[in-house]
Amino acid sequence: MLRITKETEYAFMLLGAVLAADGTAKNTAYLAGRTRIAVPMSGKVLKRLTQRGILESTRGAYGGYQLARDAADITALDVVEAMEGTPELVECAASENNCALAEHCQLSPFWLTLNNDIRAMLAAKTLADMQRFERRQHERTLKFPEHNDLKQEAS
Repeated sequence: MLRITKETEYAFMLLGAVLAADGTAKNTAYLAGRTRIAVPMSGKVLKRLTQRGILESTRGAYGGYQLARDAADITALDVVEAMEGTPELVECAASENNCALAEHCQLSPFWLTLNNDIRAMLAAKTLADMQRFERRQHERTLKFPEHNDLKQEAS
């Protein structure tokens, strides 16, 4: 099954917490607490996002993490690539990979098309889109609190 890794899922959760801070730098402990992700794992993910230019970090008493660029300029593809590398459905989708069967394979163009479609879908969604979605969900929760009880009972 196609699935992002747990670390990538954590990256999106941590980025959601950074977005919720509305431009105020937040430290690892705060972001870990907000997302309920262990501090060591949060630190590892935040470090990778910083190394890849999605976050920037500031040291000091009022330091922490914030977006390195506007949320509208950071795509889901940027995040996935920062955490996992280029998404590839099959080995032959990587341009640097030379599959021994490539010259005889009739499906390679099909896989490349699917791979490009997935990349395009990820590139079309930004962190600003994610933030709008999260805010709508939060507003819906406030508007219909009885649905929260149903979720908790189902759990």
